[in-house]
Amino acid sequence: MAVFSIVAASAGLLYGRVGLVSLGQVASYGIGCWVTMRLAFATSLPFPIIVILGGVAAALIGMLIGLPALRVSGLYLALVTLMLAAGMEIVLGTVKFPNGGSGFKGVAKSLSDIRPTRRPSFAVTDVTYYRFLVVGAFIMFIIASLMLARKPGRAWESIRQSEAAALAAGIDVTRYKLLAFAWPRSWPAWPVVCTRAPCRRA
Repeated sequence: MAVFSIVAASAGLLYGRVGLVSLGQVASYGIGCWVTMRLAFATSLPFPIIVILGGVAAALIGMLIGLPALRVSGLYLALVTLMLAAGMEIVLGTVKFPNGGSGFKGVAKSLSDIRPTRRPSFAVTDVTYYRFLVVGAFIMFIIASLMLARKPGRAWESIRQSEAAALAAGIDVTRYKLLAFAWPRSWPAWPVVCTRAPCRRA
């Protein structure tokens, strides 16, 4: 619930404040999750750094989506992002999520080689990890509130009301649309929750 509340909030900000209909939030969530898990298995980087890197990867993908999507709006934008989500589901279904194996994919070939995703040292148990996720979600909501109360939030509101009026007011519509595609998509880059058994997505 904590993880998907972040995903829902990012979609709500994009549609409710900016007026961009995006149905591809799951794609960026999956990309961020894949990168986070792969780094967790392949490196010994601190857990917060891994989460940040996963968020950066999701944000970059969001910007790549936003560049061509800026030429369309409304139903057409929804279709573009929906096709992205469907395509990413196929890719992740084929590549699969890392589970402790070797190579680029990090997928173990035998059940005995599957490892649980690494957790932060201060949140190893399920209860402490749950608290960690809730605190993380709370922080993301606070950051979102601060952004909405400042210049980006006011620019997004102007774009949602009228792009022509926003341009006339001197707002860089392209820049703030790209920010809207990139920034909220970096939120859901939280790793999957794992028990001591093989991983399951929470």
